[in-house]
Amino acid sequence: MYNQLFRTWKKHYKDRPSIERVNAYLKDNYRLNSMNYFIATRVVAEHHLTQLAYNLRTICAQFGISFPPETGRL
Repeated sequence: MYNQLFRTWKKHYKDRPSIERVNAYLKDNYRLNSMNYFIATRVVAEHHLTQLAYNLRTICAQFGISFPPETGRL
């Protein structure tokens, strides 16, 4: 039982650096450190919108689409 838990923990620990890179990117570029809400629902909503923007930008980069559009209109 202990060995199985240790292997599971070790596997998830290897994934941690990739998650930390994403969190650092979000904090630097999407102002996640400057949230000043005291209502949990607003914090969760802003976090979900930030994740959506990050995922959209990542998908666009994979397909070679510039995001945001360079036309000046969304």
